[in-house]
Amino acid sequence: MFRRFIQCLPILLAVSLLTLSIVTISNHFESHNPVNILHYLSNLTTTRKVGVIALTSLGYLIMTGYDFWGFYYINQWHIIKNNFCLFYRVFS
Repeated sequence: MFRRFIQCLPILLAVSLLTLSIVTISNHFESHNPVNILHYLSNLTTTRKVGVIALTSLGYLIMTGYDFWGFYYINQWHIIKNNFCLFYRVFS
């Protein structure tokens, strides 16, 4: 019984963190109307939208590269290559 609980503990933790984040976000945006947020986003200039998308993409690219470098550094590069091949086979 205890072993089964230990196996389910990561799932329970993930679900509880997801629930907590949803409640926190909903409480934070309670005073804001979604129509006002969409209106604000529609008033942004195209150059600002492109800049935001470019900087966000650059940030994700840097984080991904840093992860690859970490796996290479600890000599576990084969994990990434095998998982990438599996990902490619599943989604192609």
